[in-house]
Amino acid sequence: MEENSDFHEVRFPTDIAFNSSGGPQRKTEVITLGSGHEQRNARWRSSRRKYDVGYGVKSLDDLYRVIEFFEARRGALHGFRFRDPMDWKSCPPLQMPNVDDQIIGIGDGLTASFQLSKTYGSNQGGFERDVAKINSEHFALAKNGVLQNEGVDFELSYN
Repeated sequence: MEENSDFHEVRFPTDIAFNSSGGPQRKTEVITLGSGHEQRNARWRSSRRKYDVGYGVKSLDDLYRVIEFFEARRGALHGFRFRDPMDWKSCPPLQMPNVDDQIIGIGDGLTASFQLSKTYGSNQGGFERDVAKINSEHFALAKNGVLQNEGVDFELSYN
């Protein structure tokens, strides 16, 4: 049976992903002009993530799980969830999340919907990446430093 969706709501095996290598990549062209100055052009607006999961494969059963997962996605035909071992929460990997890690939005009394995002750096050179495909088990939201209750104080779209 052929699936028609571009994205499958299934996560790549976390234990294998945790031992993967890789991360964000950017495509930037650097052209050296005759004067010696450089002209830079970002070919992609945002970074794209690329991982080698081979380091996470520790047994024939692990290898089979990767092959099974790959075949079920028809190779690269369908997207899927992948937990980045270094960038899966609102703070650095070895820290505990805090209510003021990331600012999602500042209310104005009228705006009722905010895009979840993560900000890297600050001031000059800071970058904001939209976050999609949230893991419902590990999501918390605070308003003015006070934790809010999903379904009571806010609604969240996980897709």
